[in-house]
Order: sequence, then structure tokens, then C-alpha cells
Amino acid sequence: MKPGDKSGGSTPRPDGPENGVQHWLLNEEARLLGQIEELRGNVRAAKEAGEIGDEEDLALALAEEEELIRKILKKRGDLAQVRYSLTRFHEGEYGFCEDCGEEIPARRLELMPWVTRCVNCQAGSEQAARKRACNEKFGLPWTLAHADHIEEE
Repeated sequence: MKPGDKSGGSTPRPDGPENGVQHWLLNEEARLLGQIEELRGNVRAAKEAGEIGDEEDLALALAEEEELIRKILKKRGDLAQVRYSLTRFHEGEYGFCEDCGEEIPARRLELMPWVTRCVNCQAGSEQAARKRACNEKFGLPWTLAHADHIEEE
């Protein structure tokens, strides 16, 4: 079954009344927005509290602020995934792999309703991302960057 085909299939479709995928995604979006706002408030409060006594206090304050910002960025990434899944839901593409077009297994969607790829395509995407990161770091193709780990015979 291809995206947009609502004729049935093994994966529970989110467009049925028994399926709460859209409801879950909307609730998750609201929850993440609340968490992001709370974290932003924590950053503002930390900046306003701001009596820094010495270098150690400053270092601790900066580390705490950095941790809060890291959490905000993580939550924003999660929010982007949820919103993308909502878009796919409204376009009738939810539950289908965005790379190969095959149905994503129901169990995978139950565990992670925001996924947009089947396991095989996700693994390929992650491997490609690792290769790109390696190329950026070393300026070499992935295989050449790891050549020093290959023993000579």
C-alpha cells in the first residue's frame, strides 16, 4: 500500500476513530511546548539571579546555563519530529517510510509514533550521517578516514 491509499493494510491507520495517533501527537506537541517554555524561564531566572562571586561561581553558572540550553535544543528537535509527523498525518503519508514508501510496522509506530522511516531505511540514514560527519571532521572519504584501523598483513 502506498501513501494516500486508505484501502487497508496490516499497519493500523491513524485515520480510523479507534486510532489515537493524531491525539497523541497533538498532546506531545503541547507537552513539549510547555517544557521548552519552562526551560526558557529557568534560563531567564538564572540570568536574573546573577550574583557571581568569583570565577568558580561564574563557571558553575555558565555550565548550568549551557545544560539548560542543551535541553531546550533537544526538546526543540523532538518538537520538530512531532510536527513533521503531524504534517505527514494530515497529508495521508503517516505510517509509510519516507524513503522507500513501504508501510512502517505497526509495532514500531506504537513504540515511536513520530518515526518516518522503516528500520532498514533508518539504519541507512544513520550510517550516511556518520559518514558525512567523518568526512567533515577529517576531510576524507569515510573508508580512508578509518584506514588507520586496518592492520597491514
